[in-house]
Amino acid sequence: MKPISVLLKWLEVSKIENSYLFQSLFKGGRLRGNKMHHSDIPRIVKHYSSLIGLDSSNISGHFLRAGFVTSAVAHGARLDKIMETTRHKSPQTVLYYMRDKDLFDDHAGVGFL
Repeated sequence: MKPISVLLKWLEVSKIENSYLFQSLFKGGRLRGNKMHHSDIPRIVKHYSSLIGLDSSNISGHFLRAGFVTSAVAHGARLDKIMETTRHKSPQTVLYYMRDKDLFDDHAGVGFL
């Protein structure tokens, strides 16, 4: 599904006109009218990861950040542009979030592993 289509559907369903696009929810799914709190993200990620059968005890909000950084690198994004998006100040911090999707592709022991 295309992001713009999803956004338009969200605006239609949520009836948001002049408020925060992403809002905290009451139990039961009703919008609060407040902007999302940083603690909402890990809770949402854990909830939906468990719904698809993942062990949510191993997943956090940082899981998304690491996934974004890894995907950006895999698609050739420059480090400065990644840092602009993630708002990291230190390249070392961004490098911490990188997961090597091709960890063994060019490994020194490729012939005998």
